[in-house]
Amino acid sequence: MRLLITSVPGLGHLHPVLPLALAAAAAGHDVRVATGADRTDWVSRCGAVAVPAGLSHDALVQEASLQGLTGPERPRRMFTTIAVPPMTTDLLEMARGWRPDLVVHEEGEYAAPLVAALLGVSCVTHSWPSPARQEAGRALLDEPLADIWRRFGAEGPVRQTGDLYLDACPPLLQHPDALDAVPKVVAVHPSGFDGPAQTVPAWLEALPRPAVYVTLGTEPAFSKPELLQRLVDGASAVAAGLVVSTGPHPPDVIQRPHDGVHAVQYLPQSLVLPRVDAVVGHGGAGTTVGALLHGLPVLVLPGLAPSQRASAERVAASGVGLHLDWQQATPDRLQGAVDGLLTDWHLAETARAARAQIDLLPTPAEVVRLLADG
Repeated sequence: MRLLITSVPGLGHLHPVLPLALAAAAAGHDVRVATGADRTDWVSRCGAVAVPAGLSHDALVQEASLQGLTGPERPRRMFTTIAVPPMTTDLLEMARGWRPDLVVHEEGEYAAPLVAALLGVSCVTHSWPSPARQEAGRALLDEPLADIWRRFGAEGPVRQTGDLYLDACPPLLQHPDALDAVPKVVAVHPSGFDGPAQTVPAWLEALPRPAVYVTLGTEPAFSKPELLQRLVDGASAVAAGLVVSTGPHPPDVIQRPHDGVHAVQYLPQSLVLPRVDAVVGHGGAGTTVGALLHGLPVLVLPGLAPSQRASAERVAASGVGLHLDWQQATPDRLQGAVDGLLTDWHLAETARAARAQIDLLPTPAEVVRLLADG
């Protein structure tokens, strides 16, 4: 099977689908991962065959800024009218010399359903490990995508998802009716993949417990130094150990750290999460599902992204964690919330139950066999 996997050039988009690429290659299939040129080296380092296609992350952001896009319209247009045409052009050019039998795309990359329709091959959607976008949210993308489909001469109705939808959202977090309009859905094991293996630092091995991991992701729009500092002040009052990922900022953005506080710009979560007792994050799919994959309760302080707010609401509703808005996040409230993560047996028990539920879902290797069998 010649398998083409497509993704926009962001690690939060790539990491959910790379385990499928690696499993398919290990099973003997011819696999290529198409993404922006700025991420192909990372894909190669992770062990997959990468091909450049579409715009780089910086080019996407720059074009959105040149068009003056702000608010909800910015991501809506960035991932449709800006990202899809060049990605479609590059994928069709690639198909002239290497025609895929199957196209798999992460749910934020919308060129794949169009390319599959033009090539007459099947398309599969691999979701992020977060609650699915509601029908009203998907409807907002139909108009810009319809213009693109007409431009490329595609026939039939516009599709944002493929013939099969691989739902990687932990069952406890998924909206009960979010996928009612999607024809064929298979729940799959979400990925905690975060890149090539690295050595555990000595300080992390010796981290005092109870310990908490704090991150607001890598995007400046969500990782605000002032909020990070409030999180550190609140969490360090009740946790003996604290790992703070500062993302787009240097580690010294964190002031007044004590001996148990370790600020790093980036550290793979696969190293951190087995060595902490709770997680504080912004509702990013990787952070939230990473916590549940390790049976850890989570406090979510979502940014403005709909997916983050959806994760925060479902975390609180399912009982695996707590939800605070940024405006509510005073040091006292943060201290109380983190203390709850570390001492509330119900939160801990529900988080462990979520992990047990996840462990029953099909692994990437099992999904590859499903796709190969048609």
